[in-house]
Amino acid sequence: MLTQTQVEGLFIERQRQVKYSNPRRARQLGTLIQMGGNLSSSPYIGGLLSIFAKRTVEVVSATYCRVSLLDEAGEVLTIRAEHAVRKLPWRPDIGERYSLPSLPKHRMAVEKQEIVIVRRDVPLVAARGEELRLLGEDIKSAALVPVVNGEGVLAILTIGEMRSWERSPFDSAKLQLLRSLAMPLSSTLMYARLLQRIVQAYEQFSLTYEQTLEAECQKAVARFALTIADEFAQPLTGASGFAQLLLKDTSPTEGMRYQSLLKILNSCEKMNAIVHNLRVLAD
Repeated sequence: MLTQTQVEGLFIERQRQVKYSNPRRARQLGTLIQMGGNLSSSPYIGGLLSIFAKRTVEVVSATYCRVSLLDEAGEVLTIRAEHAVRKLPWRPDIGERYSLPSLPKHRMAVEKQEIVIVRRDVPLVAARGEELRLLGEDIKSAALVPVVNGEGVLAILTIGEMRSWERSPFDSAKLQLLRSLAMPLSSTLMYARLLQRIVQAYEQFSLTYEQTLEAECQKAVARFALTIADEFAQPLTGASGFAQLLLKDTSPTEGMRYQSLLKILNSCEKMNAIVHNLRVLAD
């Protein structure tokens, strides 16, 4: 006779077998997703962008380079990396978020998907308010470079220059260099975004998969439970009926025989309760 605990143990074992029917594939997929998650993680991307910002400052010969990522809704810029060749009076913290509508020049770069030049000495293209503070009040000029791919703008490169326009202008050659630097960054950010989507999709799939497994396992458990119940029901009915029949012809004064029949009937009742539970589970 199986106890309720033993039956539950068999159910758990069955669930484990169903869930891990292909452990090698599960491990491989899990490793792949973990790697993708690491590659698209905030620390990894932040470190990569910091290296990129440093390299850009060196190549372009500017005061600073800042990388701000645009969210998929196209409404919020988040500063993810910055490198400057000299100490700036003020600089935003990594991770600070800015609403794009509050930054007119940045918004223009996003909407036009073209480089926007900001010059402090030219009122028509000068920055004001929060945007001026973000760019740096000591910055004489800046180039806002949209990092674009097929889905739109992924980020904004801000190249700031403390030197005068005459000493270090954003001429056509420098702008072309900035465009060429933005291209590989576009691919990198797109792959990171794609990896994030894959990881998120996998997590959602895993949840759905677990629910599906659970549902499938419940079906297997139900079939298993019904089999157990059917196997025990008939002999149990026979044993109980026979014990009741014997008990009618047995006097309580017969001591051990009478007590043995009562124990049998008690066991039959407990077993009938288990069979009932199994059949309920199978419904």
